[in-house]
Amino acid sequence: MAEGYNRGTDRSRGDLLVFSHDDIEILTPQFVPRLKWHLESHDLVGVAGTTRLVDGGWRSAGNAHLYGQVAQVNWKHHRFDVLSFGDPSTAREPVQALDGLFLACKRAVLESIHFDEETFDGFHLYDLDFTFAAYLAGMRLAVCGDLPILHYSAGIYGEVWDRYAQRFVQKYRGKLGPKNPYASKIPAARATTKTEVVALMEGRFDQRGNAARLFHKAAEHVSAGRLPEAERCYRQILAADPHHAEAWHQLGVAAHRTGRYEVAADMILQAVDLAPANPIYWTDLAAAYHGQGNFNRAEECLREAMRLYAEHPPPSAT
Repeated sequence: MAEGYNRGTDRSRGDLLVFSHDDIEILTPQFVPRLKWHLESHDLVGVAGTTRLVDGGWRSAGNAHLYGQVAQVNWKHHRFDVLSFGDPSTAREPVQALDGLFLACKRAVLESIHFDEETFDGFHLYDLDFTFAAYLAGMRLAVCGDLPILHYSAGIYGEVWDRYAQRFVQKYRGKLGPKNPYASKIPAARATTKTEVVALMEGRFDQRGNAARLFHKAAEHVSAGRLPEAERCYRQILAADPHHAEAWHQLGVAAHRTGRYEVAADMILQAVDLAPANPIYWTDLAAAYHGQGNFNRAEECLREAMRLYAEHPPPSAT
């Protein structure tokens, strides 16, 4: 794969280059103008990736660091699954690595970085190697949430993948982030037609923009002491996206501030379930249990928060 991409690069002449699997389908006529717009301000873009790379799997850092969305054909159940990786909105710097399902970049990237065809001489890990090398070289990477793509297959993991993952870790030893002990839950929405797939993907992207506006509005309500109004904003966000961890968290914080400790714990538990590597959530969950007088659970949560703070700084600190 890497050798083929290098040969293709040598023979190409354009200023923008695209590398993609041969089993994808582009689902919007706006794909090209959107892609060109993203490449005006970024050097290398994709449709799924992470802002923290910890090993040979770009999903391993957890939902707090994942961005993008991809539709897949579910052959077993005769439907389409739309996978949402953390946040489907467009992630800008500092994206560290991208999935090789679809990549596009400026020619300048290939003038200084090539696909490592000697180390990654098969189908696996060539993409993380190339994109992480670009990140380390100071290139501007982005995950673009408004480029709906349908993938006709899913990733294959096994002994061969493990062997290349070990090569990757050895090559970048000392440059990867700390391991995340929690497995990420990847939400998947079901669709029966491609039209429904596009509606889901475009809708999720639009909802994120609306979520940002609602968060800003909620912050204004909190500052003014209007907690019921702030809670309504958070519930609006969750009505559109029930996997929005920070909305659950803020809803729990608001409940805690009004003395509803059991409600607070229930809400923050939802956030912890979606993003268990975030120490802030564990800290606030401890406060909710303390308010209930459940000191043993509060202590357990604080210990977990302390462990995570030591090993995994919260997203806002990176």
